[in-house]
Amino acid sequence: MTVIFQLLLAFFVFFSFLMIVAVPVAYALPGNWNQTRPLLYIGSAIWAILVVVLGVFNAFVT
Repeated sequence: MTVIFQLLLAFFVFFSFLMIVAVPVAYALPGNWNQTRPLLYIGSAIWAILVVVLGVFNAFVT
């Protein structure tokens, strides 16, 4: 269980860094809001789901 938690946490950190770069770039591109909006919403939803999943796994690990 601890290994799964650590892998999820590593993926969460990697995904957070990816979102830190991707979101400003998506907002800075002129006229691409209609194309990048679904990707930002999906990325934000995945990030929020990872937060909840990590919270649940943390309850089992500790």
